[in-house]
Amino acid sequence: EPIDALTPALAALIGERAHFGNDALMRRAINASFRLGDGDLAAAVARLAADATAPSPVRLEAARAVKDWNAGAKLDRVLGSWRPVDARDVAGLVEHIKPHIGGMLSGSDELRGAAIELASVYGISDVVPTLRDLFGDRSQADATRVSSLRALRALQAEGLRETASAASADPRPLVRAEGLALLAELLPAAEIVPRLLAAIEGGSIIERQSAVRVLGRLKDEASLQKLREFWGELAAGRLDPAIRLDLYEAARGSGEAELVRLAEEFETQRQTEADPLRKFSMALVGGDAERGRDIFFGRSEASCLRCHSIGGAGGIVGPELTRIGVDKQRDYLLEAIVAPNAKIAKGFETAVLLMEDGKVHTGIVKAEDDRVVTLMLSDGALLRLSQSEIEERAQGKSGMPEDVVKQLSLSDIRDLVEFLSALRGTPPPAK
Repeated sequence: EPIDALTPALAALIGERAHFGNDALMRRAINASFRLGDGDLAAAVARLAADATAPSPVRLEAARAVKDWNAGAKLDRVLGSWRPVDARDVAGLVEHIKPHIGGMLSGSDELRGAAIELASVYGISDVVPTLRDLFGDRSQADATRVSSLRALRALQAEGLRETASAASADPRPLVRAEGLALLAELLPAAEIVPRLLAAIEGGSIIERQSAVRVLGRLKDEASLQKLREFWGELAAGRLDPAIRLDLYEAARGSGEAELVRLAEEFETQRQTEADPLRKFSMALVGGDAERGRDIFFGRSEASCLRCHSIGGAGGIVGPELTRIGVDKQRDYLLEAIVAPNAKIAKGFETAVLLMEDGKVHTGIVKAEDDRVVTLMLSDGALLRLSQSEIEERAQGKSGMPEDVVKQLSLSDIRDLVEFLSALRGTPPPAK
């Protein structure tokens, strides 16, 4: 439970190297600093993100906190509970964090990507030469090169059109997709639409998805007409399932009356669908496993890691998921996310026990004999209860929150399904 009066003392631990190895404590210190929000604390958190002696996960969380510093947050970064921090305008924030960008850029691929986003958010143009080098280095991770390209765009770096053209011809599909999307902002519609249609016709899944979304942002009639044609294929059941969600989002955001109407009617019908697999069918295939991994391990709204573990990392209240992609099909994974009570995993059924003294205990039955029932509670603690003191017993719901789907977009769900379906014994390494 938060103790507001002690928040400054917790924030003061941010620079103490003796605590760097304590992940839980450092995340709380970062969160306390973020909530207090002054410039000196921002500098301390940025310094932590740049410190090569700190563990990568701690550095990454610090960088993400600095990126969000002025934007505020609705949910607590540690607890995931509703504890809003209003948007703010901290005086001199850029000057506080700028000296530490270089140290962040020398970290892991994931930290480097967070530093690039941070520089983009705050308009720190000093990093443009480094961004060019990162984009041009094909040994870098695709996500790093894409983040560099996006930051160059946000900073309006010189030669952007040439950089985008190079990206659109890159050997890597993710980079090509981002390059083509950027070119769509720089070239006339008549020149870019044929290239988008070629990507949809013969590109990789990620290129096709990106091209469909870009068509939705263009306002020329050729783009809109193509989206209408694709919608006809969707209505007839002929559209590739991997791009259905992208078409829906493109139509909804196009601003064109007919397409918006079609998307709204589609959404109305979807919301009335009783079968959860049909209701969320657009999230079954076509996701991004890397984004799904980020949601699983880092998104407080989802809180996946509190209950589930992968490769030994995470909680023990829910099923272990390291081989879930081998053991279960995509439809099972999707249903487990959007309708957790439909099929409760064996060994994780919950029981609700009313005791003689009036107390009610709910948990997963981990062991039971004629004398004692052992429940695992939501925090992982074990509680032993005497059978003779149980007055009533009922089956409980899944320990998975029913409303977790409310915290996720359809794209988030699709990415989670993709990530989980890729788990086949060895978890994807942290970037």
